[in-house]
Amino acid sequence: MGVNASGTGAPGSLRAHTSTPPAAPFVKQTHRSPKSLTIKWDVDDPLGAPVDSCFVELEGDASKTVHRRKDLQWQATFKNLEHSQTFYAIVSPTNGAGVGSQKRIQVQTSTRPPVPQVEQVDRSATSVTLHWVVRDPLGAPVQKCTVCLGRDIAVEVDRPSGHRPDSSWRAVLPDLFAAQSVSVAVAATNAVGMGPESRMNARTSDAPAAARMAQSERSPSSLVLQWWVDDPMGEPVETCTVWLGDVSRTMHRQAGLNTEFGRSWTAEFGRLRPEKMLWACVIASNAVGEGPESWLKVYTSCRPAAPHGEQHMCSARSVTLKWTVEDPLGAPVEKCCLWLGSRLVEEVHQPVRSNWQTTIQDLQPAQKLSVRVAAVNAVGQGNSSIIRACTSKPPGSPWIDQKSSTTTSITFTWTVDDPIGAPVDKCKVDLGDHGGAVVVWRRQGWEYTISNLRPAERVLVSVTAINDAGEGRSKEYFVYTSRFDRRDGKVYEMFHGTDPSAARSIQQGGFRPSTGGMLGAGVYLSRDVRKARGYGSIVLKCVVNVGKVKCINYQGHPLQKSWHQNGYDTAWVPPNCGMVSSGLEEDCVYDPKRIRIVGVAPQT
Repeated sequence: MGVNASGTGAPGSLRAHTSTPPAAPFVKQTHRSPKSLTIKWDVDDPLGAPVDSCFVELEGDASKTVHRRKDLQWQATFKNLEHSQTFYAIVSPTNGAGVGSQKRIQVQTSTRPPVPQVEQVDRSATSVTLHWVVRDPLGAPVQKCTVCLGRDIAVEVDRPSGHRPDSSWRAVLPDLFAAQSVSVAVAATNAVGMGPESRMNARTSDAPAAARMAQSERSPSSLVLQWWVDDPMGEPVETCTVWLGDVSRTMHRQAGLNTEFGRSWTAEFGRLRPEKMLWACVIASNAVGEGPESWLKVYTSCRPAAPHGEQHMCSARSVTLKWTVEDPLGAPVEKCCLWLGSRLVEEVHQPVRSNWQTTIQDLQPAQKLSVRVAAVNAVGQGNSSIIRACTSKPPGSPWIDQKSSTTTSITFTWTVDDPIGAPVDKCKVDLGDHGGAVVVWRRQGWEYTISNLRPAERVLVSVTAINDAGEGRSKEYFVYTSRFDRRDGKVYEMFHGTDPSAARSIQQGGFRPSTGGMLGAGVYLSRDVRKARGYGSIVLKCVVNVGKVKCINYQGHPLQKSWHQNGYDTAWVPPNCGMVSSGLEEDCVYDPKRIRIVGVAPQT
């Protein structure tokens, strides 16, 4: 507690300790050689009791006591050791409080050099150049390297002045043979001794490999050869000898030529004959010698091949032809000639984009042509080819079909194919005694209605299609009026004849469509009761919603049994058309639901 003039103060307290032994030091190896090693360490002084000495021991070999120095640096050197040895060094610091904690580390004397990393970096016809790197062992740098060929020492390379640890070593092995493979061994030596060797195969320069050849240009009287040849390491290609037939030429290496980056050798030969095939040979040479021969077939420009063509368009008086022909290399096509028989009819000098094209005029309709076409270039006229062509023809026969009918009129339609290049413009319709001939134009549609006829009348019509080439073949066709009024979608009275047993079944369960018959599947009825009486003693009177009706007026009609699949509800056979022996009309209704029985027709 404290005391002053005023009296005694309040008491205080604190903890106090005596000095302690040192803590473990921080130890590292700072130097080595083949026969010695040095270690250094740092150790903290405990308060009130600084470290006065350290005991250092190499386990199993030597020990010493190191006393405190004025510069406060702790270190110990051990000598007269064996090279390439590993020890455990133990440092124990001591002060007035006793021996502190130990620190144990692994230490080594210098070792032999490791295996060098060797590669061949250059070659010539009689020598090879090697580079290698080898790590300097700590405390015993590499002093020299020995290079052996087989078992014999070829060269010893001393450490160059100022050589850095990361620098490479170099050696040239002379007096070898061209294209020779040799086994090389490299080993590094230091103060400890020679380290393990590194072996590799090295090779002197070779003669050039075979050239890769191509023909780059040609004309009727010349050609250009192009070739590539790789430079062997150390001995680049100096000359190339080129043979073309019996002619030879020696090409010397151009300044700056570098085949590694795609530069090629070229040679041009002139005063040749057109359409000539020759053998070209290239032999590359360097300081080692000649490489193997390379051969290539080469050609001067030739005549064009035969064109490939076809008829492109036509009209009644002309045809347009198109054709293609390949340009021979070095002699493109200049013109194309066309003949009809022995007469030259056209010379075409300019293709349209990639196609050649021309139109031959002043021809006759339906005229068949054999046009001979040949291409011409600087060499001459090539082979010809034949293009078959034809001017537009008159139309073929129309296909006629009866569309609808009433008791006094008939509407019929027709289709006709348009010949290539000359579509049908109009059709001539001959009605015979019912109005003579009329003309129907394309814009009106191919359809005509005949009026003022009698019921159940048969009328012969004829249709002839006409285009710029002339009149086509006429088509005659019978069309028919009905004995009864007929319109699509109307409800009409019809009759169905059958036997008494079947009549009772139909009245109880309704009609069941037949699966066959002249008009295919459906329920057969007739507007004419006489037709129905031919099928049985009982004639059922029905009302029928006919829907959409198709007229079938001759045997073999395209829709005779497929009318329902083409969108029709009822098929109608006109009277006196030859489909049935009685000459009476007949209907076939596909869906029985369109039929309602209203009674039985009286007997007559």
